[in-house]
Amino acid sequence: MKLHFKSLIKNVLAASILVCGFRVANAQTVTFSSANLTDAYMSWAPTAYTVANYPGDGGSGAGTWSLAALPAVFSTNILTIGPNVNTYAAGNTYWVNPNGTGANQMDGAVYNETAGTYVSATVTFTFNVLSNTLASGYSADAFIKDFGPGYAYNGEQTVNLTPGVDSVTYPLTGASSGEIVQFGFEVIGPNANPATVASLGSVVIAPVQLSISPSALTSLAVVAGQNASFTETPTGDGPFKYQWQLNGQNLANANEFSGVTSNVLTITGATAADAGTYTVNVTNAVGSNTLANGSLVIVPLSQAQTNYVIDPSFESAAFAPVSAVGWLSYGGTAFANTNDWYSQFDPTANPDVSVINGTNCLIEYSGGPNSYTGVFQDRPALPGQIYTASAWFFTPDANLGYPLVNSAGASLQVQFYNSSGGLIWDYVSSSFTTNNQEDKWVQLQVTNKYANDFVTLLGTGPLIVSPPGTASMRIQPGYHAPDA
Repeated sequence: MKLHFKSLIKNVLAASILVCGFRVANAQTVTFSSANLTDAYMSWAPTAYTVANYPGDGGSGAGTWSLAALPAVFSTNILTIGPNVNTYAAGNTYWVNPNGTGANQMDGAVYNETAGTYVSATVTFTFNVLSNTLASGYSADAFIKDFGPGYAYNGEQTVNLTPGVDSVTYPLTGASSGEIVQFGFEVIGPNANPATVASLGSVVIAPVQLSISPSALTSLAVVAGQNASFTETPTGDGPFKYQWQLNGQNLANANEFSGVTSNVLTITGATAADAGTYTVNVTNAVGSNTLANGSLVIVPLSQAQTNYVIDPSFESAAFAPVSAVGWLSYGGTAFANTNDWYSQFDPTANPDVSVINGTNCLIEYSGGPNSYTGVFQDRPALPGQIYTASAWFFTPDANLGYPLVNSAGASLQVQFYNSSGGLIWDYVSSSFTTNNQEDKWVQLQVTNKYANDFVTLLGTGPLIVSPPGTASMRIQPGYHAPDA
């Protein structure tokens, strides 16, 4: 048996990611936090019941209140808002109806107010509603309000608070440096009885977080002329935007680059000029996070075509003590060291057959029924490496030696293991059996990919790709004799 194994790609391409927040032109984004919602305001108006039955007691009002009086309660950076209770006064017909319900419709707002910061800008206020359990008759909104100097009302935009990440956007109309912008949350509904307010529910709000967990990507090199791709699938609060860079410069969709604003960057027909450090800027509405960078290495074709196996043509004529430094033998194996040694009976009977690639070959023979014999070696590997592998096989006819018989067969395996020594995938060539021609070298390429149960076929093809979690690879030309 003659083994030939070539690595076409030796390293793995590392995708990288660099995340930053964004501010584009006159669009500005703010997110809710305990630091920027510090103001409170309450307005109220009599309910229909009050107007109909107690017109003399009616009258609307408004004023600046404390956050606790709304109520609006922060726990670290989590805000809980609910119906107002501090105006409820039993027996006071202005605040409480005879039937015990609140007599005024309350609008309590917790908000931020800034003058001159968002001039002629489109402002987006983002937030993450964790829950909304308000009872019927109460509503909660996020808002952006726009005032000119002196609180001249220009307009507003509101969004009802429903669970999930959301935002409200408003294009400010004023261009004055005295432009006043308010953004925050409000709860609207009757003033509530403190004894029963817990049954009326609340709204719980958190900041929007840009949390990114990059894919587990490792370093990669591609052969000049091959394609390369980086894939990033962040988790967190999307939608996400992407911008890929090479050596700190933004890439455009042109020439060999495509997908520069998507999560998958493709480099078609990579050249030496494409080598370097790749990063991707991933953004959502707010926040930033910096993750790892990675490099693309371009391997010249002449270098990639070198053989990755130690002693691939068995020229050393010696087995190794351990599989990490050469061929480790198991079962019946031996070296042949002349160009025409293929027969135990007549070494000169078929002088036209010569060893492929060198002067030596490996003999594998049966150790009895259901025996496995062969050699293997273990080589370092990383996820995403790409290889091709092939071996040359030969069996003599019965006049020259001992040919394969019955269901005996030989094959080349390329196996990938994790750091714990567990098998991940098993790539195998087709079997060299009695169906193959005798007295002729036959080259078989590894084309079949199996799961670690050795049975489930996962795919076929000429390329061998090391799977995620790969720490080492095993190259093993072996012989199985089920019945001889």
